[in-house]
Parts: sequence; structure tokens; C-alpha cells
Amino acid sequence: MADAGRQRRRVYADKLPLVTPEFPKAYQTIMKWADGIRKIGVRTNADTPQDARKAIEFGAEGIGLTRTEHMFFTDFEFPEKGVERQRAIQEMILADNREARVKALDKLLPFQRRDFIGIFKAMDGLPVTIRLIDPPLHEFVPHELEKQANSPRTWAFPWKS
Repeated sequence: MADAGRQRRRVYADKLPLVTPEFPKAYQTIMKWADGIRKIGVRTNADTPQDARKAIEFGAEGIGLTRTEHMFFTDFEFPEKGVERQRAIQEMILADNREARVKALDKLLPFQRRDFIGIFKAMDGLPVTIRLIDPPLHEFVPHELEKQANSPRTWAFPWKS
């Protein structure tokens, strides 16, 4: 047990079983009261089909923003494709000519198509606002200089020092 100020924190060495949290009944009551008097709709940010399905479970009435660049952080439905997604967006960001960028975008298309289909199915006709790719470098390029210098050697495009 570790002591952090007045609060005691426990550190466990073994894996603990996970449980799916549930809202207390009081939460549902308060939300129904709020629904009865609110004057605006509730939309969510959702970047993946999983986000969209969870948003519907929580009562969202649509998606206020889908950030397409966030589709490339990982692949929840096919985790083994996660690295492939990340490399594709990195190639697109670092492409230094139109041909290389188009080649990278062609790699992104199947991932985005599958994600958009999943999002639209989850929303079942509810509104979805999409921001087209706006990839910030700090989210997709390694932060450590060593990783920046070494990683691209394994990529399928030239690296300039």
C-alpha cells in the first residue's frame, strides 16, 4: 500500500478482474428529468464505430464531431491492423510529393470506409458531423528523437535527415 497525502492508494501486482460499470438508478431518474426540460439536443464526439455504439447506449442524439484523423490511432475491431493504420497515416503526413500522398491515401481508404459504414450503421439515420483529415504531427509522429530517426528506415518511403 502506498500513502499519497491523506489518501491511501493500493498497488496490485496481479491482474484484477474487470467489471462493466453501470449507472445507478438515480442517474437515469435525473437524466429523464433533464430530458423533460432541456431545449437542446445531445450529440457526442465519436471517431470510431465503437465510440458511436457506446454513444447511442448513453443516449446521444447524433455525433457532433467525428475527427477522421483519430480513426488511425488503433483498430478496435481488428487490433492486428493497428500498426498498419498508424503507418498509413504517417506515410500520408510525411509524403513529400503528390504521388506518395495519393499512394498513402489509397492505404487509408479501406480503413475509413469500414469505419464510416460502422458509424453510420450505429447512428441509424441520426446526424453525423465529419471533419476531414486534419492530422496534427504531434499525435502521429514519434516524440523521441531516436524513434524519429530510426523508425522510418523500416517504412516503405524514403526518410530525409
